[in-house]
Amino acid sequence: MTTTLTRRTRWWRRFGAGVVAMVMASLAMFGVSRASAADVGNPATIDPGATGTLNVNKRVNPTGTPTPGNGLEQTNVTGDPLGGIEFVAKQIPGIDLTTQAGWDALAAMTVDQARTATQNVAGSSQTTNAAGLASFTGLPLGGYLVQEKLTPEQLASGLTPSPDFVVTLPLTHPTDLNAWLYTVHVYPKNAKSSITKTVDDAAAKVLGDPVNWTILGDIPSTGATDRYVITDAFDSRLEYVSATVKLSKGQVALAPEDYVITPAQGTTALAVTFTPAGLAKLWQAKSADNSVQVQVDVSTTVAAAIGDGIILNDARLFPSMSVDPGDPQSGVSVADPPVTKWGNIEITKKDAGTTMLPGAQFRVYPSAADAKAGTNWLIIDDVDSWTTDEQGKAIIASLRYSDFANNAQVASGEPGYNEYWLGEIKAPDGYELQAEPVQVVVDQLTNQVTVTNVKHNAGFQLPMTGGTGALVFIIVGLAIIGVATVVLVRSHRRSRQLA
Repeated sequence: MTTTLTRRTRWWRRFGAGVVAMVMASLAMFGVSRASAADVGNPATIDPGATGTLNVNKRVNPTGTPTPGNGLEQTNVTGDPLGGIEFVAKQIPGIDLTTQAGWDALAAMTVDQARTATQNVAGSSQTTNAAGLASFTGLPLGGYLVQEKLTPEQLASGLTPSPDFVVTLPLTHPTDLNAWLYTVHVYPKNAKSSITKTVDDAAAKVLGDPVNWTILGDIPSTGATDRYVITDAFDSRLEYVSATVKLSKGQVALAPEDYVITPAQGTTALAVTFTPAGLAKLWQAKSADNSVQVQVDVSTTVAAAIGDGIILNDARLFPSMSVDPGDPQSGVSVADPPVTKWGNIEITKKDAGTTMLPGAQFRVYPSAADAKAGTNWLIIDDVDSWTTDEQGKAIIASLRYSDFANNAQVASGEPGYNEYWLGEIKAPDGYELQAEPVQVVVDQLTNQVTVTNVKHNAGFQLPMTGGTGALVFIIVGLAIIGVATVVLVRSHRRSRQLA
């Protein structure tokens, strides 16, 4: 009996201890839960002990109409990820976002004022990885000015930096308006602009003929740009004549007030600068057709001194305020600038031996038919014929290459191929004219041609018309007349004597 009671007592004691343990555990859990809730506090209140994370996601050449970000990670962002781009985040001094006064102070600030306020702030720097991500972690809560730092090489490649922007850590959660977002994603975008240039010199033969250039510049795809300038610093051997500006395609038409062309005719530099009205039209055209470009058509002529004969013409694009047109080495240049090629003909006039012949006069013709007919000869710098000097030399300067037109090789018979034919219009004294024109191919700076003359009548002596042969006949005739006279006189005397 005693044993049975003892066992029951032990069982009840164990049961009671278990119940107590369960109750205590429940109370402990309840207490922890209440404590955790107290630690978290109201989610609508910023946690002053938290830190923020700023994820900068970099894209280049986005398509479509840009939409404002909301701080959340996006999955439908257009454009290619861009690595190697440095960003600097500077906390704006004096802004406490745990207070409404701090938010009010930041809301009253402009980006320029934020830039001024952070001039002496070192900030934190991060560079985007291959996925285009630069992540700033452990940032104190506050307002931040974020700036993109492109290198000179990146600017020269055509990248247009995204504007400075201000972001707060945290942000009100865009879909849970009773909470704060401590990890913020932003998507600043770059435009990578390029510029191309082509030449049309197929119709040019001599100095003064038009050599035309077409420049095509990309329009930034990240919104209305703050500056757009195209410059063309001509080679000193080119003289500017005129320029026209338009959009390469689309329904948007530029008006004269949309841009300014400087300077005036006769100079060796050109700048096309878009006005605010023109900048707005560029973005309007880009929004309607992503492939539209600015087209500048420039007309020039080649000046008298062709130098080495290879005349290259570059152009530069300044698609934003980040590159200065005042610096001729900044901006985006043409990857493969076109050239126009010019040369000279050097004539050597001689006889069949080594004697050089001065005084031979030549004209140059654009075809064999013209040379044979003596028509349509070329006039270069108001000169229409060339005469050999005492050394038998004559130089016909500044002719466009025969086999190079529109920045490409061309063959005889193809469009743009230049034929040159020499026709002799005056022979040296004592020599015959050339019986047929001489073709010359201009394919280098100095193209030499030797023209040989033969002596008059191929060197044979013609019969004389007033030499000693005639004198002999005269003397003989006079002698005969004299003898006849003597005979006649003697005959007359004898007749008188006999009478």
